[in-house]
Amino acid sequence: MYPGRPVPADPSKFSVYERLRYWLHNCIHNHNHKEIQERALPSRILDVKRGSIGEDQIKVVDNLETKITYVALSHCWGSSQHLTATRDTLESLKLGISILSLPKTFQDAITVTRKLGFRYLWIDSLCILQDDAEDWEIEGSKMASIYEKAIVTIAADRAKDDTEGFLSLRPERPYIEIAEKAHENVRTIHVFPIALKDEFHDGFDVDMDEEPLSQRAWALQERLLSLRMFHFGQTQVAYECRSHIFTEDGYNHPVPLDYLGQDSREKLPDFDQAVYRVEKRWRDIIEWYTKRALSHPSDKLPALAGLARKFDRDSIHHREERPEYLAGLWRSNLLEGLCWFSK
Repeated sequence: MYPGRPVPADPSKFSVYERLRYWLHNCIHNHNHKEIQERALPSRILDVKRGSIGEDQIKVVDNLETKITYVALSHCWGSSQHLTATRDTLESLKLGISILSLPKTFQDAITVTRKLGFRYLWIDSLCILQDDAEDWEIEGSKMASIYEKAIVTIAADRAKDDTEGFLSLRPERPYIEIAEKAHENVRTIHVFPIALKDEFHDGFDVDMDEEPLSQRAWALQERLLSLRMFHFGQTQVAYECRSHIFTEDGYNHPVPLDYLGQDSREKLPDFDQAVYRVEKRWRDIIEWYTKRALSHPSDKLPALAGLARKFDRDSIHHREERPEYLAGLWRSNLLEGLCWFSK
């Protein structure tokens, strides 16, 4: 058991957004994360500001300013068919579309973006031309930068596909009320029972890796590359950055730099560490990645490309020669990378 606070069933309550804004503000001003300034912006982004073209409409914009603050979305596409950006639909998207014409996950992401006080939102299927291989190649090469540069990423963890959304009512978590007396004062403490899954348990009970989004291969690099992320799970919202995790029920936990747990919440290492440690980190990421699902086998390498560029870009500071990436492996430890077995 661990002490905490009750979580409201409705994730759209004012108190929830108040807490999310506090977490984000506190992280931006106190966590000393290095903001990404020089990376490439996406070519297109969604303008979701109320009243810019209509209360219930949004539009795709291009020719972006150099300095722009935006939110990104990480989500499960699923098999549902809905409006996407194509060569035929791009002009209508730029003129403006009704929010109600979008799947529920996108509608919820727009709601959260607005509640957080931001104007711009990046959603892959509405900002990359889905029927244009050249556009996919250009925007795909920016994928690492897009998630790194976002002020925060919204993770629709609980939604199996885009039709489900992630702001529906949540089941109430069981808790026990305990009266605590300190001197003459009596206060009520809420205590949550947790299941001990392993011999070691650190109290973290959000189960992000049990959510549908964590089964998607593309979502791994989106999570690891994002500087900050709101996880909208089955039971509560969790905030994850490169140094801390906060949850609605009051669980606050620093993320140790040397921690490597099954839930994969350790971020990419700061590259002031030894090269061998960075190479080991890549092998660990590959192990997580290969447990996840891909809708298209041809995406196996593209879904890793953003992480590879991150490693390539940052590890150059530790080598006289630029490391060579070879389809999921690195020439510097090619033989070791080929030594694997299936569990």
